[in-house]
Amino acid sequence: MVIESSATPADDPWFVSLAEWRRAGRECIAARPAVLQAARASAGPASPAILIYTSGTTGPPKGAIITHGNIVYQLTHAPEVIGLQAGWLRPSFLPLCHVAERLFTYMAMAGGMVSCFVDGPNELLATMPGLRPQFMLAVPRVYEKLHAQAMAWLSVQPEELRAEIRLAESRAVAAADLAAAGRLSDTAEAVWRQDQEGPLRLLRAAIGLDRVAMLMSGGARFPVELGQWLHAIGARVDDIYGMTECGTIALNQDFRTVPGLVGRPFSHGEVTLAPDGEILVRGPHVFAGYLNLPDKTSDAFRDGWFRTGDVGRFDEAGRLILLDRIKDIIISSSGKNITPSEVEGALKAASPVIADAVAVGDGRNYVTALVMIDAAVAQQALAAAGQPYTDFPALAAAESTQALVAEAVWRANRQLSRAEGVKAFRIIPRQLSPTDEAMTPTLKLKRRVLIDLYQDLVAEMYPVAGRA
Repeated sequence: MVIESSATPADDPWFVSLAEWRRAGRECIAARPAVLQAARASAGPASPAILIYTSGTTGPPKGAIITHGNIVYQLTHAPEVIGLQAGWLRPSFLPLCHVAERLFTYMAMAGGMVSCFVDGPNELLATMPGLRPQFMLAVPRVYEKLHAQAMAWLSVQPEELRAEIRLAESRAVAAADLAAAGRLSDTAEAVWRQDQEGPLRLLRAAIGLDRVAMLMSGGARFPVELGQWLHAIGARVDDIYGMTECGTIALNQDFRTVPGLVGRPFSHGEVTLAPDGEILVRGPHVFAGYLNLPDKTSDAFRDGWFRTGDVGRFDEAGRLILLDRIKDIIISSSGKNITPSEVEGALKAASPVIADAVAVGDGRNYVTALVMIDAAVAQQALAAAGQPYTDFPALAAAESTQALVAEAVWRANRQLSRAEGVKAFRIIPRQLSPTDEAMTPTLKLKRRVLIDLYQDLVAEMYPVAGRA
């Protein structure tokens, strides 16, 4: 369907303008009014509205049946809590087969927001400076790319402007830290606001965030340092936690001081913890079950509570902290429980050359990692070494790339416990995309799939036979 009638290709039955589509609909209703009336009468709150498949990060994808009641209940309660405003412009670029993008598109339609559909995350970066949205929901990787784009823009600015922005940036980061600790003076806050509306506004404009009123992230753990930087420059990112099966669960609009902090549960649902720490959810927003999988549906519930499969805890303020997936917890050969997301988060925070990573070590006596590099950062190091770029496998194997990753691992290990420390790594020799079987449409790595695909690399890091 083509929105602009003038852009509709002539004599091509595969294309129809919005005006023509509406006209055909009116004619159909006029000719067969009973069909529409019957459709309306047959649908109720318990009727299936959409079928959303799980990402498949911990097993085969399952079709979650989301009812009209599930959706309407969340549209009635969540937008007001979140604080969405009519008239805001938002980019829609995550796949609509993802529950978060689908729900926020519905919220935008119901609340009078403007959705600008973008082809995907890669196209978003080029679109943002012209789009200048007031609201955006994205996965952490998108914000990491926006940060890299901001740094690239800053690096080519005149020296005087670059120095001015760098000074404002350092003041802002210090002010944000003091604010998080509750020790920011009125004078320092005034300077911080001036920096945000002055030099830092130029930095935000370079990545399309100069008009932003609210940013949100979900789908994966948000890097604490990246969150502090965005907050400092005037583009704070709030965390939203949810799942395919129950939509919105919790929202964090506080300072992100603890990795995995996803905030207070939404008032429109109940959240509790099982004895083993699994997060349990109950309420009218919980799905009807998995399509044609009665056993999986039964396994998903415990005494009327939906089992999220995530491990978490509550802090003293009643905020939920997400630790990891139960199935992903690494148990070493010595019986030590290791949270892989802690290891992976430390690696990504250590250097921009590490775009993502998967910790390995279940049943082993030490932790290793499969690393996905950021090609642009690695190419800069390659150019500095005077070596030409040929292809991605050669880039991954280059001494300059290996050295950058080794240094990042060393830095990450300084932040990790001895049991969590990464003793060896291997760089994934190809560039992964959402079309690969090892990556979800929202840019999350499928840990088990990746380990299985690169068993040879894992074996190299463990000379003695064992489990991955």
